[in-house]
Amino acid sequence: MKCIIPSPNVKVFARAIHSLAKIGDELYLVPQIDGLALRTINSSRSAFTSFLFNPAYFSVYDEQKTSDEVPNCKIIMRRAVAIFKSISQVDRMVEAACIQIDPSESQVRIELRCKFNVTKSYVVPFLEADTVKAQYDTSESSNHLDIDSKTLSSVFDSFLQNQEEVTMIASPGEFKLKNFIEDQDEMSRRHAVSTVFTMKIPEFQSYAIKETSHVTYCLKELRSFNGFAEAFSLPLSATFDVGGKPIVFALSHEGFYEAALVMATIDENSATDPIPVNTGERLLSHVEPPPKASTQREPKPGKTSHLTPGVTPILAKEPLNRELLTPDVMAEMSMDQGGIWDIEGNEETVPRSPPSKKARVVFKRCFDATFYPQNMTAATRVLAPDSDDDDES
Repeated sequence: MKCIIPSPNVKVFARAIHSLAKIGDELYLVPQIDGLALRTINSSRSAFTSFLFNPAYFSVYDEQKTSDEVPNCKIIMRRAVAIFKSISQVDRMVEAACIQIDPSESQVRIELRCKFNVTKSYVVPFLEADTVKAQYDTSESSNHLDIDSKTLSSVFDSFLQNQEEVTMIASPGEFKLKNFIEDQDEMSRRHAVSTVFTMKIPEFQSYAIKETSHVTYCLKELRSFNGFAEAFSLPLSATFDVGGKPIVFALSHEGFYEAALVMATIDENSATDPIPVNTGERLLSHVEPPPKASTQREPKPGKTSHLTPGVTPILAKEPLNRELLTPDVMAEMSMDQGGIWDIEGNEETVPRSPPSKKARVVFKRCFDATFYPQNMTAATRVLAPDSDDDDES
C-alpha cells in the first residue's frame, strides 16, 4: 500500500496520531478499500479508537492488494509520535507525507517532504501481528445525543485532572455528569471531592433520550478524543443504551475522515452495596464485659504462701541444698542477691539493699570471700625445714 498526504492534511494526520498515543501504546495501520485505518486499544482493553481516512483525503491512494487477507501492520506508538513530534512544525515545514506499507519486508516507510528540497525518511519495523477490531452496532441503541466539542471540553474542566471515571446520568428532561467514586468506607467518602455538572437540554445540538440511563466510563480516553474534535471544531455524537453495554463516541468531517471511540461501561446493577455501619451501642450490647482481674496472685502448685491482710503475697523459694553451699558460694550469693546468710546457711526473711558500687571499689578487700585455712587440703601445703640460724653459718 502506498499513499501520499497533501500539505493541508498532514496536520490532521499528525494530530490523530497524538490523540491515539494518549490511549494506547501500539498503533495498527490497516489498509482497506475505503481508506487507511489507524487503530489502537488501551492496556486494560476497555477503550478502542479508530480513525479512517478515506481515499479522498489523500492525493494518491494505491492499496495494491495482492490477496484477500488484510495485512496487520502494528508498530510502536512512540516511534510514530517521534516522526510527527511537533504538530506546528509539521504544519509549517512539511509539504507532503508519503506512507508505504510493505508486508513482505515487515516494515513501514514514511517520508516527509519538507521545504527547501529536504526529505526525511523513516523505516519502522512491524511488531508481532495480531488482529484488533471492535464489534458494535449503534442502530440497536436507544439513546443518542450530539454536543459541541468546545462545550464538552468546558465540562471536563470542572473535574480533576486525575479523575479516571465519570458517571453520565441521561434522562428525557435532564443531563448530569458526576465523578465516579468507588465503594469505600464512610470516612473516605466524607473526604472525597464530589463534582456534579448539570446541563440543560438546549445546550445540546440534538438530544434524543428514550429511557433514563446511568453509564460509567473512562474519562482519560474521552478527553483525548474530544481534544482532536475541538482542534478542528467538530461536533461529537454519543450513542449508548444502559450501563454494562458499550458507549460509542463518533465524529466525521465532510467524508474525508471519520473516527470512533468505543468504551466499556460499568453495569450499575453489578456494583456492590456499601457495608452498613452499626452504631457502637448496638455492638456493645452483645458483648459481655470481661471479668475483673484479681489483685492477688494465686500460688503455683507445690508452693506455699503466707497471706497477710493488706500485704501482697510473696511466693516462698524452693529449699536449697545446703550441702552444695560453701562459704565462698554463700558470700557470693549474699552480694549478688542482696540477702543475708548466716554461717549455718539460713536465709533471713528481711532483705537488705545491695552494697553500692562505690563501696565495692574503695573497700574491695572487705567483699572478698573469707579465707578458711582449715579447708585447705594437704596437697596445697608447702613443707620446708626451718631456716638455719645466722650464728651457725
